[in-house]
Amino acid sequence: MLQLALQKAKDYWASGWYVLLFALALIYILICVKEKKVKKTFGWYSSLFVAVYLFPVTSKIITSFIGQSVYWRMFWLLPTSVIMAFAFTHLYEKVSVKWHKAIVALTVALAVGIGGSWMYTNVDFEKPPNWHKVPVAVPAICEEIQSDAKEQGLEPRAVVVNSLLSEMRQYDAGIKMIYGRNAMRGQVSKRRMSVYEQMQQEIPNYRKLTRRLKQLECNYVVWTGSEESFAGFEENGFRLVGQADRYKIYATP
Repeated sequence: MLQLALQKAKDYWASGWYVLLFALALIYILICVKEKKVKKTFGWYSSLFVAVYLFPVTSKIITSFIGQSVYWRMFWLLPTSVIMAFAFTHLYEKVSVKWHKAIVALTVALAVGIGGSWMYTNVDFEKPPNWHKVPVAVPAICEEIQSDAKEQGLEPRAVVVNSLLSEMRQYDAGIKMIYGRNAMRGQVSKRRMSVYEQMQQEIPNYRKLTRRLKQLECNYVVWTGSEESFAGFEENGFRLVGQADRYKIYATP
């Protein structure tokens, strides 16, 4: 657990300077700020955070709820920007000479500016295909399911491939999902986990999948894969409802 915590900390801070700037800001507050309340607020909280984050027992408990892959999100609880802003502002106010203030402000601005990496690049951002900021197939899939469900007199309840889990929910919360991203962390029932595992296969076990979907009262499947896998669905009684891009929508038997 300690190795995991250290690795996730490394993943979070990466190669930027912010962990160093944060440490310097915290040290400055503990040494140079006279107000005891400020020292206790920032010092004790940061110390408690480090202890909880690194201690194997607490980290084990926390990861059991949120999953090991996202343990780095614990750093969202650390008021890094607040502590840095307070320390640098306090330092600025202590300097009396105006041109010294300018040097402090410029130095801090440069340190913050070059301490990370420029985010607004084509690698990190792209123009969304629609106002909903979801793949173009998602609206079509949701509309097909809703239309067919209305004709059949059903409450739409679907399972989809991983690439659509978040986007489907984002576009139309009226289509109930038998699991979400929590399945990726194993935080679902055995039946739902069984379906999730089948949805990861190139060719699922159609009989097992059908049985589990009936038990979970799931009436739609959105699948993408090989032509062989598509044919398998149709041969096992799944009714083709529609198609959007590389995805096919099936009604369960």
